[in-house]
Amino acid sequence: LEIDCSCSNLLTLQHGVTAGTTLKEIGQTALKKAETEAVATALQICGGNKSKAARLLGVSYKTFLSKLKT
Repeated sequence: LEIDCSCSNLLTLQHGVTAGTTLKEIGQTALKKAETEAVATALQICGGNKSKAARLLGVSYKTFLSKLKT
């Protein structure tokens, strides 16, 4: 598979994707980013109350804390 350098550069600039990055890695990165944003938004909406934020996201408190740490 040959990749045009201009296309590769565009992907790097827009999405942090570099040549050799697998689709699985791209998906994992996107999921992590979405989870981080969801946790931050839920905390903001709930005034920093972690229990309420966990309920808002529909996850257990333990899972919420795990997502908060990573």
